[in-house]
Amino acid sequence: MNKVIFTTGSMTMAQKGKKVLASSSVDSVIVNLDSSRTKRGCAYGIEVFQKDYFRAQSILDQKGIIYSEIIKA
Repeated sequence: MNKVIFTTGSMTMAQKGKKVLASSSVDSVIVNLDSSRTKRGCAYGIEVFQKDYFRAQSILDQKGIIYSEIIKA
C-alpha cells in the first residue's frame, strides 16, 4: 500500500484537513511525524493512499488547508 503524507504545521490544520477529506469520502489518517522527516520540522501530517493523491490535493487546495510539503510514505 503506497501512501502519501501532506505535512501540516499544526494538529489543528491536520484535523481540519482530515475533516474536509472525510466529507468528500477520501480516507485519511493524521500521523505524528518525526521532525527530521520534514524540511520545516512540521510534526503532523495527513496520510492518504497514493491512489487518492490528486483528488486529496485538489480538495485540500480548494478548502484552503495549508500543507508545506508532500512525503511518500
